[in-house]
Amino acid sequence: MSENKRNGRHGKKQNLFQKAAPVLIGTVVLLLAAVALYGVFQANRGKLSANQTGNAQVKKEQAPSSDTTKDQEEKTAASETTTSKTNDNDEDVEAATKDSKKLRVAKGKNHNEAAKDYAYDPKWVQDVVDGRAVNDGQRLCFLTFDDGVNHEVTPQILDVLKKEQVHATFFVVGNTIGDKTKDILERQISEGNSIGIHSFDHDYDKLYPGRTADSSRIAKEAEDTQAALKKQLGQDFQTTSWRYPGGHMSWHNMVQADDALAAQGLHWVDWNAMSGDAEPASTRPKTADEMVAYQEKSITEYPDVKLRVVLMHDAADKQVTVAALPRIIQFYRDKGFKFGILE
Repeated sequence: MSENKRNGRHGKKQNLFQKAAPVLIGTVVLLLAAVALYGVFQANRGKLSANQTGNAQVKKEQAPSSDTTKDQEEKTAASETTTSKTNDNDEDVEAATKDSKKLRVAKGKNHNEAAKDYAYDPKWVQDVVDGRAVNDGQRLCFLTFDDGVNHEVTPQILDVLKKEQVHATFFVVGNTIGDKTKDILERQISEGNSIGIHSFDHDYDKLYPGRTADSSRIAKEAEDTQAALKKQLGQDFQTTSWRYPGGHMSWHNMVQADDALAAQGLHWVDWNAMSGDAEPASTRPKTADEMVAYQEKSITEYPDVKLRVVLMHDAADKQVTVAALPRIIQFYRDKGFKFGILE
């Protein structure tokens, strides 16, 4: 073949290649671009799938299972029950505290903690009765009972006081105090009453030989009775009220006896109203009606000082006093008296 023909053919091939080359290059570029885009798509798809899986896992972890929800509900219910029990316990503690105040003797007193609001100094009370002091407040009445303590009449008196919701002072005789009467003494305290001393033996001949006060004997009986009360009611017990058997006004040489009592922190208290239940048999009221009338008449014998100390007794034979007591209480209520106790 001639050289010209070969050169012609070669030229034609070269021209065809030159014309096809751009197309081939474009196609390759497009293929490469497509491959790159596909790779990016696959990568993004993987990330999206991973994110969805992660979010689902987080939601799964955050969402409580039915068992967890049940446990939480049970814990909540238990917590509410505990709170309820705690509140109930608080109420029980408060009630127990109140009961404790009633049962417990106030330190250094002759009554419980709850009675402090209506307890009065016996010296001030006697000073008002005698005109040495003035009651410029509400009219006051002090119901007092001598000669106990016993299981016959004292509990009946306490029953009436509790029913009428008033309180009194019991002047007890030392030789009646012991294990057998401890329950009555404790009841007197727990129900808001107070306890004073009325000697140890209640023997006029020993206390006032020849009608003259024996100060040493009186001091000894006061000391012994205080000790007997402490033995039964605890060492916190301490009364400051004393009533002379027969009354302060009935005997001679009382200054030394008064001083001897004062040295023990005691002060005597008499009365300015009477039920008449210790009068001689010939003049003693025989019925509740007679006793109420006697009591009402007795107050006319003393000045009206807006304060009354009522003398009564809770010895074993004082059934008329028990019967008359509700009406005596009502008598003072009707006249606007507030009831108090002596410390």
